[in-house]
Amino acid sequence: KRYRLRKITRLVAGGERRCDSVHEGLKALDADTQCVVIHDGARPLLSDKLLRQAVELGFDHRAVTVAVPVKPTIKTVDFRSMTVVATLQRDTLWEIQTPQVFDKELILRAHREFKHGEPTDDAAMVEELGEKVKVLKGDYRNIKITTPEDLVLAGAFLKSAKAGK
Repeated sequence: KRYRLRKITRLVAGGERRCDSVHEGLKALDADTQCVVIHDGARPLLSDKLLRQAVELGFDHRAVTVAVPVKPTIKTVDFRSMTVVATLQRDTLWEIQTPQVFDKELILRAHREFKHGEPTDDAAMVEELGEKVKVLKGDYRNIKITTPEDLVLAGAFLKSAKAGK
């Protein structure tokens, strides 16, 4: 009310870790919810178009994640010796983004049954159940802001978007 936000019906306090925050949100879902969309607050440049595409794909698939093909060469490195262990095949590597869209019962089950440490995203929890996760090609502007350099890049994207209007 204070900020005149009309689309928000409920606020839920987050947890200590990302997965805890998502879990708290899942506990607050209405009984009639069928589709759950999970998005990182650290990705503020999500386009309406990409969000719509992800949700629409979620009607045909029980689990959807947005991702983009990686551009750089990626290598596995032994941190003790700081030597290259392997060069990964770039054409099979995708950088996962959000939003991620799930059938409500599937994501609830994934959170209940996940056993292996701290998941980096909710799709990994669903994968552990043996479920397929559909990939929707994302947008390189849908960046995750975690460093000062990311803020500069986000500012450039926003400036570019304003100039294009």
